[in-house]
Amino acid sequence: LRLFLRDVLRVPDKDITSPRLDRIFRLLDQYKRGLIQLNDFKKAMENNFDNASNLTISGGQRFIDRSTFDWKLNARQQIGLVLSQRFPSIKASFESISGHTTSVTYHRFCKWLEESRALTGFNLTEKLIQQLFSDLDPHKKGHLTENDWENAFARYMWGNQLVAEVEEAVYSYFMDLRSAFKFFASNAGKIDYATQARTVTFEKFRTCVELILPSRFNQDEIGYIWKQITDSGRHEIDAMRFNILFESSKFRGSKKISSPNKTFSGSISSTSKYTNTTRPATYGTPVIDYHFTWKENIVDKLRMILNATKRNLEGVFREHDTSDLGKISDKEFRNAIRRLNLGLSLTEIDQLLNVCELDAEGYVNWKKFCDKFKPREVDTRILQRSKNRLLRLKENVYAFLISPKDAFNQFNEDRNGRLTFEQFNKFIVKIAQLSKEEIPSFAIVKDLFDFFDIRKDGIIDNMEWMQAFKIIEQNPQIETRSSRANPSVKSILPQATVFSQNTLHLTDWANTQEYQEILRYIGKNRKHIGETFSKLEGQKVPVTFERAKGVLSEILLKGNKKVPEKCWNLLLKFAEKDGLIDYKFMMEVFKERLELISSHPLDRLSV
Repeated sequence: LRLFLRDVLRVPDKDITSPRLDRIFRLLDQYKRGLIQLNDFKKAMENNFDNASNLTISGGQRFIDRSTFDWKLNARQQIGLVLSQRFPSIKASFESISGHTTSVTYHRFCKWLEESRALTGFNLTEKLIQQLFSDLDPHKKGHLTENDWENAFARYMWGNQLVAEVEEAVYSYFMDLRSAFKFFASNAGKIDYATQARTVTFEKFRTCVELILPSRFNQDEIGYIWKQITDSGRHEIDAMRFNILFESSKFRGSKKISSPNKTFSGSISSTSKYTNTTRPATYGTPVIDYHFTWKENIVDKLRMILNATKRNLEGVFREHDTSDLGKISDKEFRNAIRRLNLGLSLTEIDQLLNVCELDAEGYVNWKKFCDKFKPREVDTRILQRSKNRLLRLKENVYAFLISPKDAFNQFNEDRNGRLTFEQFNKFIVKIAQLSKEEIPSFAIVKDLFDFFDIRKDGIIDNMEWMQAFKIIEQNPQIETRSSRANPSVKSILPQATVFSQNTLHLTDWANTQEYQEILRYIGKNRKHIGETFSKLEGQKVPVTFERAKGVLSEILLKGNKKVPEKCWNLLLKFAEKDGLIDYKFMMEVFKERLELISSHPLDRLSV
């Protein structure tokens, strides 16, 4: 958090004191669990700063004149959660802290705060505690009555907030309930969904929750959540039950906290849908609600697509604006968007048109529309970070899986030309295992998936896959792992990965019929190739890059095939280690590739 404030928001070091840092951390940690997750950060960035729109923090109440980042509101939430954990009811907490009297005095309140450490992290001074107490005392009586106590804290419940957090994570990370259920039922893709995964068991649920929200819950808390959502802990839940549990969440929209579909009951009695004997229903249920703001969503979607594809939005509008007046008709606007071939539906194009500013004659001011998509510093940083991570991914693809196209074919198990999230996740896990790197968290994998999913339709097709890798080839200024660690060490990416406009990109060549035919030829004749390399090994001749290139060139020549000089790295570099080609590993990889490509080997090949 300190680095984020200093390096991204450019806050001077002298202003980032430890007390301030602690308080900011508490404000960003919307569930007050001592961790800031991706969802917490997104919520902080998306909330309306002018009013308390985050109902999780405000306890379901709407404060028109208060911000979600009001520290007193956040302190109230943390106190309420502590009370719900330590007392069986709100009434019991009041009786205990008031000393079984009719009111909680400022002295008793301070004493309890000190003993319970309920506001750990807020670092409140005496003056700030006085302000907080005054905020809890709406009539400024100098003490808190039981009614004041209930109004301030009764709507916060620790157990229900755990459930709400999982519900929000499911809403945030999945396109729809079907894909969410498939992820849970397949144990995060570890078992075959089609034949074995028809229900969600507790073990699957625990594994998936730990992936989606790493280090967020302990085992007892996950067990508690399971019991609440399964009616006292049934052994498993099917798709129908799963849909019922999560049907209140809305998918595909931008996450906003306002205009609720759920409301609190006027009383503080049994409004919770999750109640048990240890947490009586006198605590209310925290509300997590959303509305679908399609205007913001379609603009954000188009911005992400333009960032990923580098399409020239302004250029195509200029072509339609023949009079150079900065305005075009709605028909010309629709045609211009279609020409960009961004994969937007007719409905989405209409939604974009509704975002445009029209003049008195109904013409679209395309220049003001383009202003909405000018690069923002935050977008540039996010895109750069995504590309840096993608470059590391690409290095490993070339090192272990020959090429991006081969990797796509290997993990596109049903051979339909589209990768699901589950298949993409398997790809990421495999790459991490091969490169002996740490398997990324679910949130990082999801961000990578979203980077590849240019059309934002929940599927990565072959075009999107190759386009994502092309972006890296067209941006040689991006650092690699090796160049950051030691500028004198070259990246494992071959130098040929970046060419001028008149030469060939590796990703382009890997997408050609010529490449496929060469791979078929090598894969089918791997026995003969392996015998040649084995003979060299028996003669104590080291199999260097150039020698391996010579062997393959001679064999390919017999089939009238030739590899472009700058593309040999694509075929051999992945098997190079310490200056030598591990030909056995190379031949195993070629064997796997052959399983994905159907052809016929030569009858006989003399070498």
